[in-house]
Amino acid sequence: MCAGPIEVIGAVFLLSFSILMLFAGAFTLYFGAGKTRKIGGVFLVIGLAIIALYSYVLIADVEGFFFEDVDIFHAAMVVIGVILGAILAAGVFLIAIIKS
Repeated sequence: MCAGPIEVIGAVFLLSFSILMLFAGAFTLYFGAGKTRKIGGVFLVIGLAIIALYSYVLIADVEGFFFEDVDIFHAAMVVIGVILGAILAAGVFLIAIIKS
């Protein structure tokens, strides 16, 4: 069975959200202080929990999982492409602003 656009959008959203929460949490834990570190820890745990739960559901082949028909490898490649594209665009923007 083929996944529909809503399932693909949902899977990519969930995957990108969890990856960015993971990186934001690690960044905040490393560079933050006091209350900010606690928030970073929460972000890190949320990202890890979503990734772990999603992985468990896919590995255990739970019936009725909304995103079970989505090819997670292709969804991950989409997320990586979006993140790299966003980083490159932000870098070009910053270089253009700094040089002007």
